[in-house]
Amino acid sequence: GSGGGTGGAGWGRAQGEDPKKPLLKWTEAKGFRLHGFTLDGEDRIDELVVLAGTSVGVRLESLRLRGFNRTGLRLDGFVAPLDRPFEATRLRFAGNPTREKDEAIRLGGTVDPGAVRNVRFLGCCFVGPFRSGAVLGVSTSGVEFRRNRFFNVVAALDYPERPRVDEVGLAVDSNTFYNVKSGIALGSLPAPSSEGIRV
Repeated sequence: GSGGGTGGAGWGRAQGEDPKKPLLKWTEAKGFRLHGFTLDGEDRIDELVVLAGTSVGVRLESLRLRGFNRTGLRLDGFVAPLDRPFEATRLRFAGNPTREKDEAIRLGGTVDPGAVRNVRFLGCCFVGPFRSGAVLGVSTSGVEFRRNRFFNVVAALDYPERPRVDEVGLAVDSNTFYNVKSGIALGSLPAPSSEGIRV
């Protein structure tokens, strides 16, 4: 299936709905494409979009994500096949100018997170203030950030300190950083057996 909108079609939430529930959440998706929407949490939703489970050929394209209190997009236990990776293309994450948000993207959850495999972020724009453009909070493999733009972000890509040593496979290529304190912040070192971080 696919979803689409022209002229910046909006997708919001009715008053009084549980702010703990994401605006959009799915697991085990196949061949899904969402294109051209504005996803607006109106500063009432903690996590705007949450994706988990197995993904085959899923694409998010030309979306605007704004009005979230903590995280714009979270991938948790999210695995795509190598030959059909998950692609997020031309997404625009907007922070609230009056206060710094936690992160635009989080790879992994906060309780027993699952690994994230074969995901690509291409030509996206992160307009803060954000503490992190993307938090690598879990074991990763085949994760790519290419041709993205980060503005007014403390750490564009953040690998925070953690109690366990995770494997990390990350490619960072041709991104633009402006008013960014750290392009890649390493709070701890990845496992020696990792694919590593390629810049």
